[in-house]
Amino acid sequence: MNQDESLISGNMPLESAMDSWRLSRRRFVLALLGLAGVVSAGLTSTSTGSRALAASMPPAGGSERGHSALVADPRADAQRQAREARAGQQFVNEWNDPHLRERDFTFSSGDAVIRAYEARFDIGKLAETARQVTGADTPMVGMSDAEVPIPLVIIIHDTGLTDHARRIARRIALNARVACAIDLFSRDGGSDQSVSTERRALLDARASTFFLPDIQAAIEFYRSQPYADANELGMLGFGFGGGVTWQAVVSMPGLRAAVCFYGESPEPSSLANARAAVLGVYSSDPTDAANQGRGELADALAANGIQHHIVVHPSTRSGFFDETGPTYNSLATARAWSDVDGWYRRHLSMGSRDMLTPKERR
Repeated sequence: MNQDESLISGNMPLESAMDSWRLSRRRFVLALLGLAGVVSAGLTSTSTGSRALAASMPPAGGSERGHSALVADPRADAQRQAREARAGQQFVNEWNDPHLRERDFTFSSGDAVIRAYEARFDIGKLAETARQVTGADTPMVGMSDAEVPIPLVIIIHDTGLTDHARRIARRIALNARVACAIDLFSRDGGSDQSVSTERRALLDARASTFFLPDIQAAIEFYRSQPYADANELGMLGFGFGGGVTWQAVVSMPGLRAAVCFYGESPEPSSLANARAAVLGVYSSDPTDAANQGRGELADALAANGIQHHIVVHPSTRSGFFDETGPTYNSLATARAWSDVDGWYRRHLSMGSRDMLTPKERR
């Protein structure tokens, strides 16, 4: 375990981290994350699952050959199943974590005004939590978000910018990230102006590549936001949004980590220029269109040297991650969250910008 890993796991006392404050604000932030326990967002199975996934991944920069399709083991012991089921229910109820800020906002994409929802982790509030726990001020109390920019994750919904999509954004933000969920129906008046069947028809009438300029516009917007590190860029997509995310993998070389839930696969030949590490999450339903060509996709990822991990969740159908839908599976959702957290933790790092002030550099 390296020093950063010991900080984020909470194994280094806060006082020790404070003593080494002059070395790096990033390391101190990691210590605070470990102290407050917000990395797992209260989901007891998340950190364990994330570390397990990270341990199973190939070395950074390499491809995963010979293990491109991993089927989750359905024979988990009863204790783990109960723990993960509780974690899935906690996710459903998670809304009011004090370390989050949220807002609805708009940004420009060409001539269009795009709606979005943002949830982001507040480092300053976490420092206040540390003060309350330890009874002492920390060097970070009162500091601005601009001094600790955190990774950005763009979220692409399936059927609209719903409460479900907002919950996902909040859950992503809890792990010290900025989460931005884009409303794909902005040009049609917004997700709240139509029912889900009408929204589905609107999406089916557009190619997944149609929305790539909006995603790029969102990234450019965040380059001007001091609290976000758009160089540490991730994406997360579901259903139709999963297909959009796959297209971003193909066409956006600045994308570092992508997670695609049961989305339409790109043409294998288009993956030659892909750079992002990709986690593909699938149901086990043989009638799910997303499963068609999954093997060929995994082979193409491996052939192009793209680090990837494909997980098939047994006894599930497409949409199992949506707690508001008829195919929701709480156990599979909890396991998938562990995988998502582990993937982003491995491939997105906090502090790619220099976080030392001029005084600290002396």
